[in-house]
Amino acid sequence: MNQDIEPNPYASHPISQQSLTAQQSRESYFGLESKLRSAGAIFFFPSIFGLFGGSILIVIGILMLQMKNQPTGRGVLVIGLGIAIGGIAYYLFVICERLRSLSPKARKPAIVISTVGLLGFPFGTLASVYMLSLLLGERGRFVFSEQYQTLRAKTPELKYRQTGVDWLKAIALSCCFCSGFIVPMELIHWFLFVR
Repeated sequence: MNQDIEPNPYASHPISQQSLTAQQSRESYFGLESKLRSAGAIFFFPSIFGLFGGSILIVIGILMLQMKNQPTGRGVLVIGLGIAIGGIAYYLFVICERLRSLSPKARKPAIVISTVGLLGFPFGTLASVYMLSLLLGERGRFVFSEQYQTLRAKTPELKYRQTGVDWLKAIALSCCFCSGFIVPMELIHWFLFVR
């Protein structure tokens, strides 16, 4: 019988073996770190699109205020909507940066945003379920814990390099997450301008 059994990375308790060194412990979480950082990129593209879209709405609202045949209330409403969308997009960008640096402050806001993203059926739902599985899983909770931050501080020389496949997965998930925002934006457009 072989006594040199390797530690199970899927064990229920993240670091139960005290014999592991800090480097080995950190390396056992590199895959999850990569997934969480890539998942952080999911928020990047919607934040850029939101900032761009919010800016356009503000300009449209100002132009609507200049027109004589448009009610003033609609222009103000469009400007307010642009400011709200821009603010949310900026907040998404901040969360994206915090997730990419694995900051513990990013976990709870990312959970809230991913929960809201469940409404973006079908693609937004898929991306949000993936995000929630990473953030709410036991290993994900551990990566955002103070214990893991201490472990990262002990091993600053260890850096995970993202591959091209990691970037492609992040872009694909980001597109799914963006599609969850397009449907509500079209509904807002229909209520304001079409009907």
